[in-house]
Amino acid sequence: MEEMKNENMAEQPVVEEAVVEQRPSTKYGRTAYQQQLQEEQAAQEAPTQNAERPYQQYQQNASQQYQQPEWQNQTQYNEYTPYEEVKPPVKNTLTYILVVLIGINLIATFIMNMMSAEAYNLANSIDGLIDEIFVIANQPLFVVLSTISEFVGWAIIALFVVDIIQLHKGGKKIVGAILFAIFLQPAYFIWRAHLLGQKKTGAIIYAVGCYGVQIIQYVILFSGAMDMVFRTM
Repeated sequence: MEEMKNENMAEQPVVEEAVVEQRPSTKYGRTAYQQQLQEEQAAQEAPTQNAERPYQQYQQNASQQYQQPEWQNQTQYNEYTPYEEVKPPVKNTLTYILVVLIGINLIATFIMNMMSAEAYNLANSIDGLIDEIFVIANQPLFVVLSTISEFVGWAIIALFVVDIIQLHKGGKKIVGAILFAIFLQPAYFIWRAHLLGQKKTGAIIYAVGCYGVQIIQYVILFSGAMDMVFRTM
C-alpha cells in the first residue's frame, strides 16, 4: 500500500505540469494554443492578402481616375480661360502730330478770318464787301495761308483715320472717336485719353484753348458784319 501511495505521489506532479501546460494564459486571456493557431492562420492569410492588395489598389486607383480625371487635377485646366488675342499697344505719336497740325490750321484760319473782317470795315455795301473780299483773297499772305490750311486739313483727316484704325486694333470702341474727329476735333483728344485711361488735363486745356480762339474770331467776324449793316442802313 505504501508503495502505491508513493507511486501516486510521484506521478502527481507530472499531472499538475500537464495541466499547467494545457492551461497557460496570456495577457489577454487567450490560451497559448489558441494564440498559436491565430498566428499560424494569420501567417497563411498574409500571402493571400498581399496577393489581393495590388488588385484592390488597382481598383481603387481606377475608381479615382474615373471619378476625377487626371486633367482636372492640373491647376492650369481647373478653370477654362478662353484664348485672348494680344492687342497691339496704342501709341501717342500720331496724337502729338495731330495736336501740332490742328494748331497750325487754327492759326492760319484765324489770320484769314481777321483779314476778312477788315473787309467788313472797308465796305459800305454788299457789292463793296464782295469787292473787298476778292481783293483780300488775292493777297499773297492770304493765298499762302489758304494753301497751308488746305494741305494741313487733308493731313489732319489722314492722321485721324490712321489713329482711329490704331484704336480699333487696340480693342477700343471707335464710334465716339469718329464723331469727335468729324465735328469736334479739339475734343477728340479728351475722348481718346478717356478710352486709353490716360490723364485728361492736357487734352482739356488744349481743347479749351482751341475753342477760345475760334470763339474770338467768330465774335470779331460777327461784330464786323453788324457794323457794316448799321453803316449801310
